[in-house]
Amino acid sequence: RCAGVSADIAVHPRGRPPDPSHAPLMPLPQMVPAVRAIADRLMWEGAIISAFAELLPEGATERPAGGGDWTVVQVFAHLAINERLHAGNLERYLRGEVPRPPGFDINQWNAETVGAARETPVSESLDILAQERARLYTMFSTIDDRMLERDFVPGRALGAALSAWAGHYAEHAFDIIEVVPELHLAPIIVRWLARLDLEA
Repeated sequence: RCAGVSADIAVHPRGRPPDPSHAPLMPLPQMVPAVRAIADRLMWEGAIISAFAELLPEGATERPAGGGDWTVVQVFAHLAINERLHAGNLERYLRGEVPRPPGFDINQWNAETVGAARETPVSESLDILAQERARLYTMFSTIDDRMLERDFVPGRALGAALSAWAGHYAEHAFDIIEVVPELHLAPIIVRWLARLDLEA
């Protein structure tokens, strides 16, 4: 891979799931290695989520997921809404502001925002995810190693927060696999699951 260049994946218009190993290259700003590793994981997990969307059988978006409180389409919306939240929080932090207001209740916020997203098309959620990843990549270029050690919110360093955001996709991907077992048959999903096993 060329320095400063990586792959971001869009949904394939003809229904073929994206494969990160055959992705077009796009320029990225320079990042310190620890931050670049987080950016690379976001790209890989974003590609997998796009593949999930392409591989969903007809009617699967309305299956209950995430413990039954949401549907599959709402899981995609949740990922998009949270990526927008993450980008906004990081933007405020880098301006020297409080990332999120005191007393912010993420569970209540999730319930309200995802509840209102029942009709949001999966394609719209994927577009939002791509846009917010691009915002994050730009901000990532301004973060150095010393900043990663500083508190993002009380008791949590910035580096830990960014790593958790990068793992958010995988957490909810399993919610989808649980109710759409057909996805287990797709080679790209098999490779992704094998990679997770190796990283565990």
